[in-house]
Amino acid sequence: MKKIQRILMLFLTVGLIMGLSSCFILGGLDDTGFIVLDNQSDETIYFMYVSNASSMNWGDDVLGDDIIEPGDAYYLTLPAGYYDVQIANFFNVELDSLYNQLVLSGESTIITYY
Repeated sequence: MKKIQRILMLFLTVGLIMGLSSCFILGGLDDTGFIVLDNQSDETIYFMYVSNASSMNWGDDVLGDDIIEPGDAYYLTLPAGYYDVQIANFFNVELDSLYNQLVLSGESTIITYY
């Protein structure tokens, strides 16, 4: 009886390991998505602030030394959830703010600035 239990436990453990590894390979447990900021305006974007939608404050500038020239796009990886996004020009003057942008796991949320 103990031999059968050990064999069953071995098969169960192997099955569990294989099942979890396939989730990682196929991205089943990946909970990140993307915000794509597509700049279709005539202005260069120098600052992009992103915060959790439930936050009362803007986060840090996610562009750092990067800028988004007219016609270019910027890809930002984030955990799935709701976010507020603000973009600003060279003088850090707000160009646009968007609220409650949903980022889904494994998908892109495209924000086009005109």
